[in-house]
Amino acid sequence: MVHGDGGQRESADLILRRNVKQSADAFQIYRGLDLLTAKPDASTLAKAPHHLIGTTPLHEEMNAEKYRRAASRVIDQIHSRGKPVIVVGGSGLYIKALAHGLAVVPESDPKLRAQLNAMSLDELRSQLTELDAESARKIDTKNRRRVIRALEISLLTGKPAFAQRAQWAVAASLCEARRVGVVTGQRSASHSEAATGGRDRRGARRWGNECDCFADDRSP
Repeated sequence: MVHGDGGQRESADLILRRNVKQSADAFQIYRGLDLLTAKPDASTLAKAPHHLIGTTPLHEEMNAEKYRRAASRVIDQIHSRGKPVIVVGGSGLYIKALAHGLAVVPESDPKLRAQLNAMSLDELRSQLTELDAESARKIDTKNRRRVIRALEISLLTGKPAFAQRAQWAVAASLCEARRVGVVTGQRSASHSEAATGGRDRRGARRWGNECDCFADDRSP
């Protein structure tokens, strides 16, 4: 699962030398937005198989647990063919979910989500502070999506979301740490320039087109 951090090229070279398989994720798991998420280019993809790139529609919500389940299925399939797996990391939460599992939290409830969506951000913050003061201090309360999800977990379970997220499951059936290799790294300046297409106006126009498509796809 490759996370968009600039490690794709280096890991693809490693895969080519070691005859291993590589999967992909982060925001790259969504369809479209190739430039904005710095998806691997054609030459990188040609070096080795990538998985979980462009598999999820923009309107579908992805989270760490959904990713863990999808990634585990891919890893099982690859290992059944006798191939090892490299996970190239950008999203620490997703890698932690894959390697160690997550505390079990409820899926989103449509009726409750609709009620929360109708509230202002100030109202959401106030309710979160009342129900789960620790989450209100720890999470980015300017991020409406994060505030709603924390509130949703607290309301559905009757327990603070922060405490539940801190309880990482360690059951062997969930743990992938010994079955994969993990590569992390910082995006180099040259890779950032090449990946974003920011070197010319054409790249900027393509960014704009991707943003327009994203807005259209996310509209109700």
